[in-house]
Amino acid sequence: MKYIGKFFVLVLVIPLLFTAAGSAAETPKKVAILPFEINAPEDLSYLREGIMDMLASRISWEGKVEAIEEQLVKNALAGREGALNEAAAREVGTSLGADYVLFGSLTVFGESVSIDAKMIALKEERPPVSVYAQTKGMGEVIPRINDFAQDINNKIFGRGAAPVATAPQQPRFSRAHPETIMSGPAPSTPVPQDSGSFVQMQSGREAGSDVFRSQKLSFPALGMDVGDVDGDGRPEIVVLSKPREVIVYQWDQGRLTKRGSFQGEKRDQLVWVCLVDANHDGKAEVYVSNLRDQRLASYVLEWRGDRLKKLATEIQWYFNRLTVPGKETILLGQKKNMEDIFIPGVYHLQFAGGSYQPLEGISLPRRANVFNFTQGDLDGDGKPETAFIGPKERLYLVDDDGTRLWQSREYYGATSNKLEGKNPSSGSTRDPGGGGATDDDEVETYYIPSPLLLVDLNSDKQLELLANRNLSLVTRVLAGVRRFSDGEIQSLAWVGDSILPQWKTRPLRGMLVSYRLADIDGDGQEELVAAAVLERGAFKKSKSMIYVYELDGVRALSGKTSAPGIIESNM
Repeated sequence: MKYIGKFFVLVLVIPLLFTAAGSAAETPKKVAILPFEINAPEDLSYLREGIMDMLASRISWEGKVEAIEEQLVKNALAGREGALNEAAAREVGTSLGADYVLFGSLTVFGESVSIDAKMIALKEERPPVSVYAQTKGMGEVIPRINDFAQDINNKIFGRGAAPVATAPQQPRFSRAHPETIMSGPAPSTPVPQDSGSFVQMQSGREAGSDVFRSQKLSFPALGMDVGDVDGDGRPEIVVLSKPREVIVYQWDQGRLTKRGSFQGEKRDQLVWVCLVDANHDGKAEVYVSNLRDQRLASYVLEWRGDRLKKLATEIQWYFNRLTVPGKETILLGQKKNMEDIFIPGVYHLQFAGGSYQPLEGISLPRRANVFNFTQGDLDGDGKPETAFIGPKERLYLVDDDGTRLWQSREYYGATSNKLEGKNPSSGSTRDPGGGGATDDDEVETYYIPSPLLLVDLNSDKQLELLANRNLSLVTRVLAGVRRFSDGEIQSLAWVGDSILPQWKTRPLRGMLVSYRLADIDGDGQEELVAAAVLERGAFKKSKSMIYVYELDGVRALSGKTSAPGIIESNM
């Protein structure tokens, strides 16, 4: 009987032990990443933030390893002065309940840079992982930090090196201001006055206009479009939220009122959203580009009664729309396979026989895809040109026979909305503005740009191009870090033999993901509606906001006229 009793005790206890062990295994390890001490003759605080973000993104492992939020770390460091030694780092990490603490320093002396960093365990006995290196310039710092993160993953967390996206060689740091590092020297730009929401670039004038901001939304927006989804004559704002929700809002005197939403499946990766009335029933359908296990599984939603309902599912197309003033908006589509992000060929789609069929192909440069271009007569020659965001996020203009007309020096359209896989050529075999095939064919990460819009706001029968610039101090020098502090929308026009900026919005807070024109307030005039992610980073909870710009000021502007209250602002 004693043996039987012991047997039953074991039967009861052993499952509990396994349950406890399983529960412990499921608890992610917490890492406190402390700000690096920077010893340099110039201000490199932006680099400190970039290193923290990079380490957090490299070390974080879903369900297994997480970085403690940056603000919590800063709160724990409040009041401390001087450099952190190991004892102080242990104390801070312990106060945060961390399993590990990572700290270090970076010292610049002439052309030499030394890196000294260490990660130590706080709750178990194990040797620390450390790095000490001297480099001949700042250009070697990021690879060393990346190696350090991989060393931590291998030695502490038993995680092999993850595939790293191929990227162009990063530029070396200079002793210039961080903005100069990314975009090179710029002409002297007088500081604009505080009044007005727009700055006119060509005639150096500022156009006063109102900008309205919505309440904060508690999620990062991936995409946004505006259109009449319920057929009541008033446009709704449809937002694609991370991780997998489509939300319909009504704009009401500066606030967003939620009308309805649609929740995707757990395996869905929502990519993009656009609104088109392709079946001509007076209501715009909601086209959601979606991946499921790297396969296209897009769907179409429509408003029925008081909610969004599925109209079609498991569609093997990416969706977008092409809108040119004076012409009907058309639905675009492009396909992919398991290996390639895009299969060459962008098509005008039509709804026929209960499915979406290609009507005709769109003639495009090689690097253009369904997400990165617009098409229209920008130079007034009666033939359409293609504007697109090409390699390295430069803006290109190509004519109808494939000749490159213009290429920007600045970066346009950058976001953090990404697709994984190969990025082969798209469209025809014409030059994309980059001189044929390059290593970009093997890029493993493709960032979907914010849209390019064709408009004619001042009714002069000359199209203007709206494009956005998301501004960053670290994205151009830290591989894999997509961190944007501000964004602005520019109006560009063909002048003489080049594209020149006409006006721009004042920088708005956050990373712009999408913007559209619509009469959002019912006053008979279109407004500029923009969606931005306010905070994004390895440590921060992302939020979003909708901006609405009244365009009365810019409608009155023309590159050939002048008006009072305008400030010189060269670009």
